[in-house]
Amino acid sequence: MRGKGLTAPTTILAAALAVTACARATPTTPPTTEGVLAKAREAMNAVQSYRIRGEIIGDTDLGTQEARYSAEFAAPGRTYQRFEGVGEAEGQVTELIAVDGRLFVRESSYQGGEWRERSVTGLQVTSGLPRDLDSPRLLADETVNGVSAFHVVAEHDPEQSETLPGTATLSATYHLFISQRDYRLVRLVTETAAHYTETTTVGGTPVVREVQQRSTITYDYYDYDQPVTIEVPEVNGR
Repeated sequence: MRGKGLTAPTTILAAALAVTACARATPTTPPTTEGVLAKAREAMNAVQSYRIRGEIIGDTDLGTQEARYSAEFAAPGRTYQRFEGVGEAEGQVTELIAVDGRLFVRESSYQGGEWRERSVTGLQVTSGLPRDLDSPRLLADETVNGVSAFHVVAEHDPEQSETLPGTATLSATYHLFISQRDYRLVRLVTETAAHYTETTTVGGTPVVREVQQRSTITYDYYDYDQPVTIEVPEVNGR
C-alpha cells in the first residue's frame, strides 16, 4: 500500500517535468525585419493622431544650426509643425499647417508674422513610415523613453524621392525605433548628408563653391490617438 501511495505524486511530478521540458524545447520564432516593418506600417496607418517633439542639428562649412521641433498630426492628412531657432537664431519661429492638400506658412521674421498660403501641388500628409526605405535591417532591441523597441536601420532609396537639381547628391540613414507592444513609432532619427554647388556674385563676378551639409533629425512620438485639432488659419483676415 505504501508503494501505491507514492504513485500519484510521482506521476504528477514526472508529468510536470515533461511539460517543462517540452516548453523549453519549443523555440520562439525571432522577429524578422520584414515582419516588424509590415506590422509597423499597419499600426501607423491606423493611427488617428499623435504628437512629436524633437530637434534638428545641421552642420555646414559655415557652422552649426540647431532648431527645436514640435508637430501634431490628425487623420486624414492634417499636420501642424513648428520650428524654433536655438542659439543665435533664438526667437526665430517658423510654423507650417497642411490641411487637405493646402499649405500655410507663418514666419516670425516675415511680413509681421502673418499666415500666408503657399502654392503647392501633390502635397500628401500621411501617418505612415518613411516611404523611401532601402536595405532595412534589424539591430539589437533598445529601450527608448521607457518603451521596449525594435531598432530598424535603413538607407534612403533615391528612386522613391524627387530628382535633385544639377549635380546635387543626397544620402540618408534612418533609425526607426518601433514599440514591441503596439508596433507604433517611438522615435525616428534621420541622418543626412548632402553635396551641392551654389553660385554667388562677388564684385560682379560669379563664384561657384561646393557645399557639404550634414544633419541629424530626431523625432519622439507620443500622445497617440489623443484629441488634436488642426484648422485652416486666417489669411489676410479671412
